[in-house]
Amino acid sequence: MASIAYLRISTADQDVASQRLRILQTANDAGVHIDQWVEETASGVAMDRAVFDLVESLQPGDQLVTTELSRLGRSLRMVNDLISKVREKGASIWVLNNNLHLGNGQLSVADEALIFALSIGAQVERDLLRERVRHGIFAAKAAGVKLGRKPGISKLDAHSDEIEKLVEAKVGKAAIARILRCSRTTVDMWLRRHGQN
Repeated sequence: MASIAYLRISTADQDVASQRLRILQTANDAGVHIDQWVEETASGVAMDRAVFDLVESLQPGDQLVTTELSRLGRSLRMVNDLISKVREKGASIWVLNNNLHLGNGQLSVADEALIFALSIGAQVERDLLRERVRHGIFAAKAAGVKLGRKPGISKLDAHSDEIEKLVEAKVGKAAIARILRCSRTTVDMWLRRHGQN
């Protein structure tokens, strides 16, 4: 029987530290030891997320710990599917924000209603945020604001010294792209722009 903490952020700019701290503090207060930490950056839409592999690996009696239901999935259906799968495995989920314990026993009507309400709330919040972003972009364009990166500026400019050293060391473009976590085309364009192609 293991307690596994699952932490998810939506973008590379977010930080899992606050989720980790919350889980550690709450688990310590409850006398629960976290045996494993699973972290990922995911939009929540892709079906190859680590949470699916994690749920598949659960053993009877294991406990999946997360700060909120919306970390598990970005839609009501995805959350419900994951909860069902966890319960089929004979494991349980502990959702800290609501102190909700979803075990392998029968869910009460109150638990099911709460899961539904929380999932719908998270989905509505995401839809509203998406709509605000869309309106903001439309308003900026209407005001004549040019969106996107300025022409001639590359995200690789900050790595120019490193790229030059790699080129001098005869490292291939594909390898440079892997090191800098970008596409080979981006490296190609940068080198061409800087006369190193």
